[in-house]
Amino acid sequence: MRTFMKHKSSVLGDLDGLAEKAREVRRITGLLEHAYAEDEQQTLQEELQGHIAKADKQVVRAKKKLTQLKKSTNALKNKAANKRIKSQISIRRNLQQTLERRFIEVSKELQDAKGDYMRRLRENVTRQVVVVDGWTVVVDGWFVVVVVVVVVVVVVAA
Repeated sequence: MRTFMKHKSSVLGDLDGLAEKAREVRRITGLLEHAYAEDEQQTLQEELQGHIAKADKQVVRAKKKLTQLKKSTNALKNKAANKRIKSQISIRRNLQQTLERRFIEVSKELQDAKGDYMRRLRENVTRQVVVVDGWTVVVDGWFVVVVVVVVVVVVVAA
């Protein structure tokens, strides 16, 4: 049970870290909206990409630990012979389900934050393309470049 609790504490730490990363992604995305200098935008984007990469690693690590907890509970369940072990199994199962629900909530929060960033980035690029090139049209999120070719034939009378 000690190793289970140790893993539980580790998962909780990862989940808290993921929640913090999601808040950081949202905060930096908000700062990016109001950043006009190119170097400032570049710095914020690099910082944001670092947070996203670390969060993705934490998601993988937390998911592996949750899987280990589930496997150890199932292994103990197969060995269950007395009431004491059965009560431990129910405690483990309740903790495991609670951690899984929290993991899903935190992962969804992180995905929403990353989705907001991608949506705002796409809107920014769309706005820049339309401003820079009057011949570019956006159709359902796709850029369509209108090309006009004019051929002039000059006939010289001899």
